[in-house]
Amino acid sequence: MSLPVLVELFRELNRTEARALAAAMLGVSLALSPKFGVYGIVSVLIGFIVHEMAHRQTARGLGCASRFMLDPFGYALTLVSTLLPIAFLAPGYVGISCWGVLIGPRESLRISASGPATNIVMALLAFLLLKAGFFHPFLYVFAVINSWLALFNLIPLGPLDGAKILRASPPTWFAMVAVSAVLYLAL
Repeated sequence: MSLPVLVELFRELNRTEARALAAAMLGVSLALSPKFGVYGIVSVLIGFIVHEMAHRQTARGLGCASRFMLDPFGYALTLVSTLLPIAFLAPGYVGISCWGVLIGPRESLRISASGPATNIVMALLAFLLLKAGFFHPFLYVFAVINSWLALFNLIPLGPLDGAKILRASPPTWFAMVAVSAVLYLAL
């Protein structure tokens, strides 16, 4: 497939958020299928979608335009990771435009922290259900994967949420890392 054809394909997939999300979920599923069972794939898909939609809805709640977009480079990394021992899942991102809206450091922190915070909440709920005696293998996998997704996204590098959160509020970053790490280690 030639580069112009690939560019047009991504342009077409990004015309609507639903297409972009569907393509992202397909890429994630393909990357995970050699490594995870059904519970793992479903857990990652739920964790990923809720994480990205939390960013989107938080930004929209602050008056910004936002939507999920496929990233060709991230999508390629996601597919290549099928061949690697660890899955690198970065098929896209939530594009946010706050043109004409005053967004300060607190609002930026809320947008950045909303994604990992949802993973922490989902992991915590699954953990509490497990501790209350509602054991099911899916709950365990769901808790582990969401605590790991939070930890991964809190790495303070590059475009990951952790870099933005750490810059805006080191105490918030530390607290989120601590909670997700404790959850992960408790499972």
